[in-house]
Amino acid sequence: MSKNDGKRFYWLKLTQDFFKRKDTDDSDAIQLLLRQADGSKYVCIYLMLCLESINKGGLLYYESNGIKIPYTIEDIKAECRYYDPSEIECAVKQFLALGLLITVEISDGQQAFALPEVPKLVGTETGAAIRKRLQRNNLPLLGDNSGT
Repeated sequence: MSKNDGKRFYWLKLTQDFFKRKDTDDSDAIQLLLRQADGSKYVCIYLMLCLESINKGGLLYYESNGIKIPYTIEDIKAECRYYDPSEIECAVKQFLALGLLITVEISDGQQAFALPEVPKLVGTETGAAIRKRLQRNNLPLLGDNSGT
């Protein structure tokens, strides 16, 4: 049994036209962000938030003892610590205005940030499923030096 069998792996499935696409409402939110002076930073922040919420259905929250604690803007700043806090605030405001980020009620009237596109973009697989798929295709496991 592989050490990764019990793990679940997630990935974002971005379309080839991610940076050029027209959204379902015919807007071009990513293009609008990229046209701005700090737009490439905003898109990177957006992708960081997508990855942060990848296994939570697009919601940004912490979980402690089964209780969901919604992210605040300060939590987003901590997660995106490589960027200036003012850039993050500006990015979040723009994400909200463009619909890339919304607020939703999660429990007991608590509001959480959500990235509505994330659930449609997520792929997931267990470690055991990866191993079996590679075995069926007769491919070596990455990091496996045994040659089998």
